[in-house]
Amino acid sequence: MRSSLKSSLQVSLISLILIFSLTPVSLAHPHYTYSHEERAMTANPNWMSVLPDSVRLSELSIPGTHESLSFYGPAPIINLVRTQRMSLVSQLESGIRVFDIRCAVVDVRSGPGLPGYFNIYHGDIFQKEHFGGVLDTVVKFLRNHKRETVLMRVKEEKTDRPGDFETIFRDTYWNKAPYKDFMWKGTDQNPTLAEMRGKIVILQDFARWQCPNAQCPSEPISSIHPQYGICYNSFVDQDKFQVLGREALYDKWEWVKKYLDHANFGFDEGRHRDTKFINYLSGVGTTQTLGEPNPWFVVSGHQGPGTGAERLRTKYWGLPNQWPDFPRDTVGGREWIYYEGTNTLVYDYIRNGHAAERVGIIMTDFPGKGLIERIICINYPKTDPLCQRLPK
Repeated sequence: MRSSLKSSLQVSLISLILIFSLTPVSLAHPHYTYSHEERAMTANPNWMSVLPDSVRLSELSIPGTHESLSFYGPAPIINLVRTQRMSLVSQLESGIRVFDIRCAVVDVRSGPGLPGYFNIYHGDIFQKEHFGGVLDTVVKFLRNHKRETVLMRVKEEKTDRPGDFETIFRDTYWNKAPYKDFMWKGTDQNPTLAEMRGKIVILQDFARWQCPNAQCPSEPISSIHPQYGICYNSFVDQDKFQVLGREALYDKWEWVKKYLDHANFGFDEGRHRDTKFINYLSGVGTTQTLGEPNPWFVVSGHQGPGTGAERLRTKYWGLPNQWPDFPRDTVGGREWIYYEGTNTLVYDYIRNGHAAERVGIIMTDFPGKGLIERIICINYPKTDPLCQRLPK
């Protein structure tokens, strides 16, 4: 009887071992490059204050957020819509200095002094904030941190009324107290930090007729005169936001890496020193892929949105040349490939010295403490305490 029971237990144990070795498992991955928390995980409210006044925008490496205020959406698609968890205040305190603000015209009023206003949207989804509230928050921050600057991409969302959009922007915000004195109103498309300190620098992604494509302009860049800051399309940008399924994540990473190299090597070799770069780490699936992957997956590689969620395993094992930048782990005697998020891949790429001189503006979803600090640190001497405390 005992012998029979013992044999049965041994068989059961062997069966369990086989089951777990053949079932896809995940690798726990709480990582400092990704955060799905509402609170700020780091504090860098004055990081620009110690930088030289003479440094130009194109020479800076700056952390930013994509769809900076996209927090809300109906339950069935919330994970497709949500791109951030930290409030605007927390993002500012963390060190984020570039914001992607999508505005929709929601009211057009006739008559003097009644120009209308903007609400914040992600596509057709209202994000429970208006543009005046965004500016109030940023102005309050700049009053307390006068040597910082905030760059703000302002983009028309949802509506297709470019004439009304420009009029409302000018009459309700650009020329009105309490905002007008905080708007950067220079003309240089690559200003120095001294010129930008204490100001909101609008990256004009509206009234586009004022901004010929600077990447292949039909006229000299010197003849471009946007009325509201810096032309958004004067930046060389990577924004391959459509990720056609989880397996396309590596393709997204290769685009990100390519633009990291463009920014870094151009700066290193003294070429394109005045070229401004924006590199988006963010992405999302399409209707073709039924919305997969979600934004949190693209930047984290996790199987769920939580900060400490497990890393998702791919279907590949024993292939050393397949997706070489993705991590490996041995399970059941096989070396499996795991997905890795763009936030972590960028952090490691900089840490390993591949983009140590300049990365330009990095726009992402759910940035963690480590990624924010690693980007900021590029602007500092490597002996700075901020750089010294970063994980090696």
